Amino acid sequence: MSNADFSREYEPSDRGPIAQRGNGMAVASLVCGVLFCLVLPAPLAVIFGIIGLMKTRDPSIGGKGMSIAGLILGILGIAFWIAFASVGFMGFMAVGGAGATEASQFTNLVADGKIDDAMAMTDKPVTRDDVEKLAQDLKTWGKPGLFTAAPGFGTNVNQDTKTVSMTYSGTAKFENAVKKYSFTLTSPQGGAPAPKQPADPKNPMKITAFKFE
Repeated sequence: MSNADFSREYEPSDRGPIAQRGNGMAVASLVCGVLFCLVLPAPLAVIFGIIGLMKTRDPSIGGKGMSIAGLILGILGIAFWIAFASVGFMGFMAVGGAGATEASQFTNLVADGKIDDAMAMTDKPVTRDDVEKLAQDLKTWGKPGLFTAAPGFGTNVNQDTKTVSMTYSGTAKFENAVKKYSFTLTSPQGGAPAPKQPADPKNPMKITAFKFE
């Protein structure tokens, strides 16, 4: 009877978890995501996050959590900047729209022959001759229609006169013509930034220049 050899070393089949390699894209995604307060890193965080996630399909590569975190932060960053840009654009449009309203009211007063009411909306260097010339032009252009505003405005602060001037522009449609307009409204520093109704005696904004071309 032979003696069995039981001295062979037992080799377990389970070698334990495989050590994972680093994932540079995951790290880059997370860093860009954290810096999403800057415009450029936000989309980079999304791109790097997607690449990092794709790399983690290989069991030997880690960084899945960092990739997901960077991707989420990048998406939030993009959403933030889109919202910020939208609010800014709407603000510019709103301010331009206020200027269009003022320009339309003034032009309609002139077209209706209410020169004194139109003059009440103005201040030097605008003169009565300027307003009466516009009245003559309107006889050719026809009745004023829609005034549309270009976004934004130009601002000028005059320290000598202690005034703030805001220049609005856009397009005005008349019965027989389409004109580009530009109106400058001036107020004392600290005055209302947006024009009100011309009949309001407390309105510090005055038209100090206007042009149609």
